[in-house]
Amino acid sequence: MTQLRARVARRRLSMAAVDALNKFVPSPPFQEFVCTHHPQMAIRAANRVGKTRHACFKAAKHMVANPGSRWRFVGPNRAQVQDVSGLYLSQFLAPYLHPKCYYLEGKGWNTSTIILRNGSICQLKSYDDRPDTHAGTSLDGVVLDEPPPKAHFAENQARVIDRGGQFILTFTAVNRPVGWMRKIIEEQNWPQVVVPFKRQNVPWYSQEKYDSMIAVFRSSPWQWAQRVEAEWEGVTEGRVYAGFTEENVVSRHPPGEVSIGLGIDHGSVAGHQAAVLIAWQGSKIWVIDEYVSSWGTEPHEDAMEIMTMLTRNGLDPYDVIRAVGDTNLSGGFRCNDLIEDAIRDKLNRKTSIFRIKNADKSPGSVDFGMRCLNHAASRGDLMVLEGCTHTLDSMRNWLGGRTFGTTDAKLSHMADAIRYILADILRDVPIYSRLRLAQ
Repeated sequence: MTQLRARVARRRLSMAAVDALNKFVPSPPFQEFVCTHHPQMAIRAANRVGKTRHACFKAAKHMVANPGSRWRFVGPNRAQVQDVSGLYLSQFLAPYLHPKCYYLEGKGWNTSTIILRNGSICQLKSYDDRPDTHAGTSLDGVVLDEPPPKAHFAENQARVIDRGGQFILTFTAVNRPVGWMRKIIEEQNWPQVVVPFKRQNVPWYSQEKYDSMIAVFRSSPWQWAQRVEAEWEGVTEGRVYAGFTEENVVSRHPPGEVSIGLGIDHGSVAGHQAAVLIAWQGSKIWVIDEYVSSWGTEPHEDAMEIMTMLTRNGLDPYDVIRAVGDTNLSGGFRCNDLIEDAIRDKLNRKTSIFRIKNADKSPGSVDFGMRCLNHAASRGDLMVLEGCTHTLDSMRNWLGGRTFGTTDAKLSHMADAIRYILADILRDVPIYSRLRLAQ
């Protein structure tokens, strides 16, 4: 039964492929990539321009033309390797496969190593695998599809040394920190092919399909530069927090024991009340949640939203070690005091659960806080969970404007909330205390 299934699979692939390898016409921006041999090469491309397909074509072409050659294709996860790159390889290699090797669409390859009749092979691996499982083999070519973890990068780069092989990165610069990779590529002068999402680069799409994809990309404007223009970063020119990059965005809460804090910026107009929930260990700070008002709230309403934010993170007011808020007044009373009182009353306590300090408003405090934040981001001391969209918007795009009613001014409130608590935590850390310049 297994042999019959293998024969059927091979026959289907061969009929569908009709030697797709010889009929494939590379897209113009990929011509140099598929036709030349470089020891190391970076393909920085927009989404959906065919970078993975062209990398598969290059690998398949070399395997067929060079009997006994050894390749490896590494993807972000096992499913992607089978469903995307695995499918493309099956289409190009169908007529050349060893009788025992076959691909079933929807299930993938029957083996983790593709074998051709001429003795060439292609290993299929992913970043899900431990880095040490990528060791021990000399190869003629390695393709890392999408930004790899550092350990996988190093292990796979070593695989091509003995045989003078090709080490190829194909990626869109999103979803993983890429600053370290960019530094290697630029400092070592790797050949780079940059392929933006332009009409002439994707001739296989209808105009309707192209327009619909552009509309999808516009739904995440802060990544437009990366996903459409194939840039390294998608951020606003001239932004205040230039030290903040995609390396500061994380998907998980911090490990181990942490202290909990709040940064609060008050206001009387919708969208002006902002708070961040942070966790910290020493000088390491994580923004783990946020609150931005959708109407002109009063301090007691902000207090309830802050309690809700704590609750959805498995916390309560007793967990807050430090809180810092703006110095606004409401009805002649400090907004910070009114929030404390509302939380105290909600919990039926006679005294405040935690104190909200007034933010530092001394001369130079704003510039000091901004320098702390930029330096913390550059050093990797500041991390923001990817779900904190308002925080990320401020970090990526705030130009420093505060003129009432402007889009840029709306970004300032979250930026202030973070600055208040971050500066309060870092002000006594030696590497940050020196950032306070004499006035």
